[in-house]
Amino acid sequence: MLYGARIEAARAIAGVTQTELATATSVKQPLISMMARGERTLSEEYASKFSEVMALPVEFFSIPPSGIPDSSVDMRKMKTASAKDSERAKTLFKEAYRVSAELVSADEVPRPTLPIVQDRDGVLSTARIEEIALEVRLRLRLDPTAVIPDMTATLERHGIVVAPLVVPGAKESGDQTKHFGASHWAGINETALASYVPGSSGDRDRFTLAHELAHIVLHTFRTHVEPDMREKEAYLLASAILLPYAEIAETIGRGSTLRNLAASKARWGVSMQAIIMRGKAIGSLPEDRAAMLFRQISARGWRKNEPVDVAHEQPKLLRKLLEKRYGPEPHMSRSAVSELALPSAVLQSLAPQIRQRNDFVPAAKKVGPGSNVIEADFARPDKRLR
Repeated sequence: MLYGARIEAARAIAGVTQTELATATSVKQPLISMMARGERTLSEEYASKFSEVMALPVEFFSIPPSGIPDSSVDMRKMKTASAKDSERAKTLFKEAYRVSAELVSADEVPRPTLPIVQDRDGVLSTARIEEIALEVRLRLRLDPTAVIPDMTATLERHGIVVAPLVVPGAKESGDQTKHFGASHWAGINETALASYVPGSSGDRDRFTLAHELAHIVLHTFRTHVEPDMREKEAYLLASAILLPYAEIAETIGRGSTLRNLAASKARWGVSMQAIIMRGKAIGSLPEDRAAMLFRQISARGWRKNEPVDVAHEQPKLLRKLLEKRYGPEPHMSRSAVSELALPSAVLQSLAPQIRQRNDFVPAAKKVGPGSNVIEADFARPDKRLR
């Protein structure tokens, strides 16, 4: 059976309008519209034409439309993100979720065991956020106060699929599409997917994954929370998960300097600016000192390009599931393209080849002269701090 409603999903991924599709296929635009609405049957002939023009396998149109409502997909993005890019990113995420759910179910990957947050409060208190953060760490079998050395591996060990979200035709950095990540958990004993738009810094990707984990925990069962408040809550919980209260309260205060922040960044794998915000949120860093540190960061041009490089983490679960079913180069498998109904390039972007260990950023033990000794396996010093 072919589904005309899939035409809209295909157009979103390909980034074409109905008019452009009509011109390229010589199919009248009103007819395309009627097929997309289910008022006319999508024939094999038309499906073949559409798949060829939009570089999608014809099987794409045999997949039932996604049952995931847009409102249940949490997507972190800039307010200036275009509606077209948002639709492309969200549609691609739904396809990634579909593939992840199929592979996870077939391989019997353990489902996530996460806190079930059902508070009816419109806004969670700071104390409640801290309480949930501690419970998340315990559920993920993490020391309550220790550094999370690899956020990606931690999520995958507990059954949460992690996948890069690369919008077709966009450059690698999330700044190009103004999107950062998306997430969805279908509920208890169901698949959870945390996705991120690969960025220029590893610390941003780590925070994005923590942010998506926060959405999964906080908003799967609290669908009544307004979008703006969802983002605020997710930010606070992500910060609390990555930067434990007691540790930050002890190290970030009125005497904090840029060098102290750099040392903390190297230790925790979180941006200097996020550390400032965390210190301010828990009250250990006075507002006037936080404002001064932000001014210093701005004066040095570090708002978008901070010192201290944090290595990019690497998702592995989805790639391993694909390789188990389709072989060492799954995206090149005709069976994979046909059965999963996604083009080779999209499969490759969702589950890139696993890099060897020596492909990663080298470790660092110090941030610079006079700084604290850091045990950071994911950071390296930056000469701008010297």
